[in-house]
Amino acid sequence: MATIAPAPPPQPASTALQSERSGHLTLEFSDDPGERINLVPGLCQGAAGFNGVALSCCMLFIVTPVVLLICYVVYSYTAMLAVAIILFVAGALWFCHALSPVCAGAVISGVPPDKHSPFKRVWEGDRQGQKITVKKVYMIVNPHGGGGKAKGLLEAEVLPVLKEAGVEVDVKETTHSGHPVEYAQTLPLEGYDAMCVMGGDGSIHEMVNGMLKRVDGKQIPMGFIPAGTGNSVMCDLGTWSATVAAERIANGAVAWMDVLRVTDGKLLDSYSLNGVFWGLVGDVGIASERGWMRTLFGALRYDLMAVWGVMKEQTYTAKVTADNYVIPVTSFTTLFVNNTQYFGKGLRATPDAYLDDSLADLCFLPATSLSRGDKLRVFNELPLGTHRTNAAIHMSQAAHIRLETGKPNTPNICSIDGEMITFSEYLDIVCLHKHIQIFAPASPTPK
Repeated sequence: MATIAPAPPPQPASTALQSERSGHLTLEFSDDPGERINLVPGLCQGAAGFNGVALSCCMLFIVTPVVLLICYVVYSYTAMLAVAIILFVAGALWFCHALSPVCAGAVISGVPPDKHSPFKRVWEGDRQGQKITVKKVYMIVNPHGGGGKAKGLLEAEVLPVLKEAGVEVDVKETTHSGHPVEYAQTLPLEGYDAMCVMGGDGSIHEMVNGMLKRVDGKQIPMGFIPAGTGNSVMCDLGTWSATVAAERIANGAVAWMDVLRVTDGKLLDSYSLNGVFWGLVGDVGIASERGWMRTLFGALRYDLMAVWGVMKEQTYTAKVTADNYVIPVTSFTTLFVNNTQYFGKGLRATPDAYLDDSLADLCFLPATSLSRGDKLRVFNELPLGTHRTNAAIHMSQAAHIRLETGKPNTPNICSIDGEMITFSEYLDIVCLHKHIQIFAPASPTPK
């Protein structure tokens, strides 16, 4: 059997997390999503200033010219026509000026950073590039995942590949939120070579947390089959193909991957493979899951919520420390700590990230000294990673990052791998070096 002992966690650069809690790890799930989502700033919260400016501009550049045109048609006053034209032109010029940074970002977005192997260490050696024999695996799948297509994808693409390779598959269907955690935490590992999950980042998050919460402390290699709305981890690994992912599992090439441990000194004790998102990016991912947003706007809801958050200049306040260095910024538009290069649907947010470099990648956008257009330009550059050379955004790497909101008596909210999580006054994020073993490409060549 391919049972492995977890790689020993490194000592973090800061001493703030030297004491380890005994007992089981606690992963907090929402028993009442409706109540928790109310912690996210509402659509109109903090929008009074923007709404006032928008209303004034509409009145000046749209309503007034229309009224003047009507008066011109009725009374034939040439002066009214001239004033209407001037206001229309002035409004158009102002609008173009306001969006010029976004247009420049779309046309002159720089050169995307070169793609690199997801793993930094030498492929042959240092425990990377190992190969195991895979004969029997668990396959955790949400039959209703992927828009109801996950089960069909399993039967049409995944199972045929694994069975052809002689791999016995023990399918475990989920019935409720958190079920992958329960499976990974309690299923017997004896006689199994791997535990796999079909789904997106949320499903991967749950299975990994369950594995790392096991009472017996055992691990086996984990495999990921993309079948969700967001597959950031699989984007780092170079494929969104369920067939290719299944072939990798059958091939048996494994590698060690870092994991972020996220705690708040109280109840929260979670692990992240993708990243921790706070501020606008975190709120967008959470608020966009409101039922009416999904129904009306589909995938477009993420972009709409991000643009609206920038337009109303939603800001977030915190003290951030990276390896004992206090970041000299306290007002943020958004902040995220990534373990992977990508988040969302292929947004290359932290191009310098590796899956095994023992470092978390910190990225934030200050709220001050930037126009709305400049902020939108940064978001426009995320898909290709060209924001990396944008002076407006801060990017760095650290083994230990702490975020303190200064609100000990108010529930704070963030997103961990797309899962909505509440925390107390602070978040501690520590990178655990090579903490889990996953199926990976057979060579380090990026795709």
